Amino acid sequence: MYLALGVLLVSSLVFATPASVVFGSGSESDFTYTAVEVTAESGALAFDGEPPDDGLRGVDCLSDYSRLCGLEVRQLDGDVTVEKVNPVERRAAPYVAFFDQYYRRVHERNGSTITYGLQPVSAGTVLDDIARPVAETNRPSSIRRLVSEGTAAVPHRLRDPTQAVRSGESYYVFNYQRGETPRDQHGTGVAALGRIAMLLVGLWSLRRGWVQYDRWRASRRDA
Repeated sequence: MYLALGVLLVSSLVFATPASVVFGSGSESDFTYTAVEVTAESGALAFDGEPPDDGLRGVDCLSDYSRLCGLEVRQLDGDVTVEKVNPVERRAAPYVAFFDQYYRRVHERNGSTITYGLQPVSAGTVLDDIARPVAETNRPSSIRRLVSEGTAAVPHRLRDPTQAVRSGESYYVFNYQRGETPRDQHGTGVAALGRIAMLLVGLWSLRRGWVQYDRWRASRRDA
């Protein structure tokens, strides 16, 4: 009985199910992104679809108005001179957007003071400057697939989906589709654990059945 049960369980798992399904595999696609084209039409940056929640890397105040944006907007009326560098300013993006106009952040040190200003630039200049070629990204094959298919699943998170990339004459950012992964991670993990448990039970049954068979053979010889 034990021997038959063990053979049944082990054979059904080993021969009917690939090892990647029994033990799990990291090669399946888990993260779905949509490539969103970015253009500089009519003097403004435009997204052909929903942009990433965090906006566009390299351009502040485009969609999220932080405290820095509120303090910096007064520079539209002229340069501002301060006594020391604002720690937040050190982490600021090179460009800022106000009222569909784009500016390059500039500053000039003069002894113990520093003067901040905003230099008007075109949307095309901003986009061309902040974008990286696809070949220079950390996942060029995944980026090319997303650009080609529009929406696709890749086996890893993109390091920075808000980083604009240049593909030919076009520019793209990537919007992560939350809750739309091709497989349920929790469900897959539970199923894998169940298969492993079946495999262990099958192996235990084989061993116990073999021991019983040896005992039966020994009793037959003694008889």
